[in-house]
Amino acid sequence: MNQAQQEFDQFRSQLAGRIQEARTKGVSEKVLLEGIVNLAEVAMRWEQPGTKEEALLTELWKTANEDEKRTLAKILVRMGENSTRTH
Repeated sequence: MNQAQQEFDQFRSQLAGRIQEARTKGVSEKVLLEGIVNLAEVAMRWEQPGTKEEALLTELWKTANEDEKRTLAKILVRMGENSTRTH
């Protein structure tokens, strides 16, 4: 497994853990999604993309409207939840 795949797997694992922690503490879906959107907004302002994939994600985020950003957040939640089922 290459380093990029290892880093992505680590990200998915951390994402899954945070989602599970939020669910355990009773965080609603709405609040969870708002938190992801807010975190992404901060990241897009302060972090510079280091790879072409990160640059693509940055452009997708900048281009997306609010509904599309919530959709991306929902996909991240689903990805994290699916990660706990497959690992």
